Amino acid sequence: MKAFAIFCLFFLGSVCSAQDVVVRKGSSMPVIKSLPAVKSYSFVSSNSTAQGVAEIQASRGYLGHCGGNRGSEGVGYSSYSSDDAIKNCCYWGKKTPIDIGVARGLKGWYACVRYR
Repeated sequence: MKAFAIFCLFFLGSVCSAQDVVVRKGSSMPVIKSLPAVKSYSFVSSNSTAQGVAEIQASRGYLGHCGGNRGSEGVGYSSYSSDDAIKNCCYWGKKTPIDIGVARGLKGWYACVRYR
């Protein structure tokens, strides 16, 4: 039982402390009294910049244009690196970039490049 309690504290150390784990009378299993509140972070992205478009793509998990640009825009994806995501954008190497944005998603990198 002590080994299990130590095991739990080791793996749950970032979630709870030793004061949060108790062993009730008549039970051989440790019980967590309470868990602290989990912080969550959210952000609002805008399609007015290339970075905003990249963040929108990353949060959605798929590649696509989000509008908000009057000029040429290319979007790209790579599971390897952010540089490859930029190089995979439409018109890369053919037009002059004026705004580049990259964001990391769950499965890879999403990029947006806006051109002159």
